[in-house]
Amino acid sequence: MAFLSVDFLLLLPLAVSLYHVIPTTWRSFCLLAYSYLFYCTWSLPYAALLLVVSLAVQRLGLRIEASVEDSVQKRYLAVGVVCLSLLLFAFKYAPVVSGRLSSLLAPLGVSYYTFKLVSYLVDVYWEKIPAERNVVAFLLYPVFFPQIVSGPIQRARDFLPQVKVAGPVDPSLIASGLRWILFGLFKKFVIADRLALFVNRIFDSPHNYGSVGLLLACYAFAIQLYADFSGLTDFAIGVGRLFGIDSPQNFNAPFYAPNIQEFWRRWHITLTSWLTDYVFTPLRIAFRNWGDAGLALAIVMNMVAIGVWHGARWTFVVFGLTNAVYMVVSAFTLKPRNRFFKRHPTLATARLIAAPLVTFHLVVFALVLFRANGLADAVYIASHVVPIDVFVSSLGHGRLALEESLHGLGLSFFQVYWALLAIPLMEAVQFVHRRGLLPRLFYARPTWVRWAVYYAGILVILFFGELEAREFIYEHF
Repeated sequence: MAFLSVDFLLLLPLAVSLYHVIPTTWRSFCLLAYSYLFYCTWSLPYAALLLVVSLAVQRLGLRIEASVEDSVQKRYLAVGVVCLSLLLFAFKYAPVVSGRLSSLLAPLGVSYYTFKLVSYLVDVYWEKIPAERNVVAFLLYPVFFPQIVSGPIQRARDFLPQVKVAGPVDPSLIASGLRWILFGLFKKFVIADRLALFVNRIFDSPHNYGSVGLLLACYAFAIQLYADFSGLTDFAIGVGRLFGIDSPQNFNAPFYAPNIQEFWRRWHITLTSWLTDYVFTPLRIAFRNWGDAGLALAIVMNMVAIGVWHGARWTFVVFGLTNAVYMVVSAFTLKPRNRFFKRHPTLATARLIAAPLVTFHLVVFALVLFRANGLADAVYIASHVVPIDVFVSSLGHGRLALEESLHGLGLSFFQVYWALLAIPLMEAVQFVHRRGLLPRLFYARPTWVRWAVYYAGILVILFFGELEAREFIYEHF
């Protein structure tokens, strides 16, 4: 059952209604039943696998906490981390590495729930959290259905306390959940899926299109991916809030980041922060005697981990390596750059605009590797995008260049026009939210004004969205 399926959208209101009328003492169990029912619609055997793995990890956590000797704790931790890593490798990477592609699909959300369970065991070992004794609460942690598909990767210390004290849900939390869902669907249908009409055709057969079309597709994909993935996160956060569970945000204006380090702190935040805590930091400590070479190696290994987390494809490996190069160069030049701009305050002002632009274009280039069907296609696209002189000459007639590209795809300007209009609206809403201005500019408005905006949003989705069923991009990871 996919998030955007008719079945899910019809059953969700029933599930929420029942959740709020049953006694509070049963709510955690009810939410656990919902989550496993949702998972079973994808695969009953994989649901049983997740149940067994979750029970085993809970027992390991209790053993780690109860053990007195550090060596015994480390042994239990190693068993858990190795087994979870092997589970992830067996389903996601082994078929590709062995060259024997399996007809079986990987378990739903295996990339997410293994990371959740690993972080739980490590946090128990580090004594950041106590081992969880409430079986229902713990079993719900990895399978919580709004997060199982594509995150966010919420830490146990944030999730478990919310589940164990399940009580009456604040109506304002439910209202905010509905707003998150509406905004997520707006991003998905009006922006991401409309841009997909253009992006998919070019990336699926790049040799058939000219350089201007390739360049436009590179920019369009960056926006499509952001709108699609952040829309999915918004949807997941919103659904969770309907049940009184607050999930962490996953994006914070990444395309306005002044450098590549800051971009990765703002993009897929729950994944990058997880890797920072459980991969980069331990590696940095392990390599601390190697000086700058150790720092560079830790960065490279961390960024490659981000790449291959998405799948066992060479494009993802090179995507990780490309970002590793960005990160190493940026990390080792950041202090000299800061000193230079401190001595030249006039240039420092220009840097406020230029730095995010440079970072954005570096990201767009790297995302070609993320989207391309293979390394050969990625190399072709990167080597055939429009030369700078052609690009500059086309700035004055950007719509004409876009229309020519769309005409070659059999698309009309109208089919992506609404996405181009919706992007500034998306950015404006997110800007107001980041600045904390929503309470004054929107929530304080009369009821009829707020509801008029909600209905307008629904109508925009229905009339201007691309409503043909398309999976979220990150449902594949």
